[in-house]
Amino acid sequence: MSTSLLNKLVPHGVSLDSVGAGRQQITRSDVAAALGFKGLSKPASYFGLAKYCDDNAAASKLTEYLESYIEHCASRENWSQGLKSANGLAQLMMLEGVYGVTCKKCKGVGSVITSRNYAFSTEECGRCRGTGAMVLSGRQRASIAEISPSSWERHWKSRLDFLLQHIYELEDQLHTHLKRQFN
Repeated sequence: MSTSLLNKLVPHGVSLDSVGAGRQQITRSDVAAALGFKGLSKPASYFGLAKYCDDNAAASKLTEYLESYIEHCASRENWSQGLKSANGLAQLMMLEGVYGVTCKKCKGVGSVITSRNYAFSTEECGRCRGTGAMVLSGRQRASIAEISPSSWERHWKSRLDFLLQHIYELEDQLHTHLKRQFN
C-alpha cells in the first residue's frame, strides 16, 4: 500500500475523495485491523482508533490514559496551581491533539464560496487562513481545562505544549506502525 494512501487519514475516518476506480483504498476497517498487529503500544492504538476509526470506547480509554499521564506529570513536576482535575485538561488534549478544532466559517474545508455580481468564486478562508482548523484562544483553553484564565496564562499554557508532545509521540508511533503494516 502506498504512502500516499496513508496521507488520506483524517480525523474521524479516511478521506477517499480523490481515490478513483481501480485504485487501492484504505478503509477504517483496514486501519482497525492494522492496529491489532503486534508492536504498537495500547495508548497509540487507542489514539488511532479514536482519531481514524471514530471509536468512542477507544477515545474514553485514551482520555483515561491521558488523565493518569497528566496526574503523573503533575506529581513529578509539582504542578498544582489551579488544577482541580486532570479530566478537563485531558479533554483539551483530546480536542487539540486528536480531533482538531474545525473552523466554523469554512467547516474545515479551508475555502469559502463568495459571490460578486452573480458570479461565484472560491477564496481562501480568512478566518483559518486556508487550514480548515482553528486555534483555541487562551480563555477557551482555560475554560475547557477547567482552570482559571489567570492560572492558565501563568502556569498551564506552556505545560499544555509539553503535554501535547506526548500526543504527537503517540501519533508518530501510530504512523510508523501503519506504514509497516501497509507496505
